[in-house]
Amino acid sequence: MPSTQASTPGPSASPASCPGHWTPPVSDPEFGANSGSENTCFPGRFPGRKTAARVAEPAPRPHICNRNAGFSGKGAVITQEALSAFFGWLTVLHIGLFTLSAILLMLMHDWAAGLHARLFGLAPADVSLTFYRWLGTYKIMIFATALGPWLALQLI
Repeated sequence: MPSTQASTPGPSASPASCPGHWTPPVSDPEFGANSGSENTCFPGRFPGRKTAARVAEPAPRPHICNRNAGFSGKGAVITQEALSAFFGWLTVLHIGLFTLSAILLMLMHDWAAGLHARLFGLAPADVSLTFYRWLGTYKIMIFATALGPWLALQLI
């Protein structure tokens, strides 16, 4: 059973390896056998701060200064295939929404035009023109933000 006794953290890591973060000492049983490496970093734990023993706390997440975690410092890399899949599904989603909107506006044009004319105080002819402009603008936005990037990625 884990100890519930509070412990004081040991010496800090060298400033070059991880400035501002505390590295557990090798002799501290609370952190296991792999502790004490100067490449291990636990953000938020500073020398002199008392911490309760861990009972149900998850293992500490690697910090940017944890060189053993395999972090290259370059950030996440998105592959061309992942981007192509993203823009492909985005295009499918937008074209489906566009088609549904166009079909519903064709089938329920009189009801939708009357409703929006009453809501916004417009003539039904103006509402029909607004619907047409909205569908045209949405189609251009689909080409510019979803289909265009997908096609460009397919040509690369």
